[in-house]
Amino acid sequence: MKKFRLPPGLGDELDEQLSIENKVSFWMIKRLHERGFSQIKTPLLEYFELFEDYRMPNQKMYRLGARDSRELVIRPDMTLPVARFLSTQNVRLPAKFFYIGDLYRKNRDLSGLCDQAYQLGVELVGYASKKAELECLELLSELNRTFLDGRLNLELGHAKLADEALKVLGIDEEKTLAIKEALFEKKLPLYFKLIEPFRSNRSYPFFKAWPRLFGSVEEVETSLKKLEIPETIEHSLNEVFEIAKACEVLGGRKASLDLSAPGPQPYYTGIVFKGYLPNASRNVISGGRYDRMLESFQEEPEPAVGMGIELSFLSELLKDRLPRTKTLPTLVYFEKEQLKQAMDLVKNSDSLQLSLSDTLEEAVAEAKRLGSGLIDLTKEV
Repeated sequence: MKKFRLPPGLGDELDEQLSIENKVSFWMIKRLHERGFSQIKTPLLEYFELFEDYRMPNQKMYRLGARDSRELVIRPDMTLPVARFLSTQNVRLPAKFFYIGDLYRKNRDLSGLCDQAYQLGVELVGYASKKAELECLELLSELNRTFLDGRLNLELGHAKLADEALKVLGIDEEKTLAIKEALFEKKLPLYFKLIEPFRSNRSYPFFKAWPRLFGSVEEVETSLKKLEIPETIEHSLNEVFEIAKACEVLGGRKASLDLSAPGPQPYYTGIVFKGYLPNASRNVISGGRYDRMLESFQEEPEPAVGMGIELSFLSELLKDRLPRTKTLPTLVYFEKEQLKQAMDLVKNSDSLQLSLSDTLEEAVAEAKRLGSGLIDLTKEV
């Protein structure tokens, strides 16, 4: 007998995890409809060129051929398919959308990460105001209060802060990229070696302290007061602190900052945020602003803010904290000529289920296995 296994990086989900996944997603969908969001659904397969310019390090796409000989991928991201959809449909903007579905990213071998994710996300397209970020953060505050016991930790940053800071060094794109990679990947010996030639720059103390500019708002503010901040990042810094203070007002919980973290994806242009739960190996939520949405599809890009919630990972973390409550059924055993009577009983009760056993002996064993009661209609004959 053959024993079939799933390919590496993929996994099945059982009822216990799925019930939590559904509970969170049903609640979110209800709240999003109440807030004026429209649902959008895109195919699991897209043309490769949609994602070609946005590949992330250490991530590869699942590729396959299309009927027209062009290359297809199983979507590794949900925002770009939404952008593709908006570019081909006559949708009036600004507008708010949400989606829910699977995506696939091929991670490094032995990374311990699952290649598949079930994600619920929102896209607020055409909104340049910071109120769009605040709507996302308010939704997260509600989610935090309702399901997470206030344990969600939000970390804020800015997607363009690194590029803006490095402008003061007057270096080319290749050197800029090398410094950013060393900074983002926390390769500190290499990072300090790369910035060493700029010791005479007035902002050098900032660059030297940069990898350690994370923590609470108060801690980061205190550190920055001791440094000569590159004037090219002052606006972005102000945005980060403004949103951080708004988070405290919205959720009653302070956000943390990380000024040396990259954006979740290359297309982000402004405030970015990630949500973590204690003892989790990675973030369960990520999002932020990308004001050049649709630039690959039309002359004028659209400002946008979005976020994704990794429902599969979140439900896995919540299994012990949100135990599945399932009422034990009472089985109804019947003979074939009693089908209508049995169906009428079950139809009018939330706690009754048909027993599918052929004999009473099998029905008794089934009820014992499930720990449920048994109604025997044959006694009434």
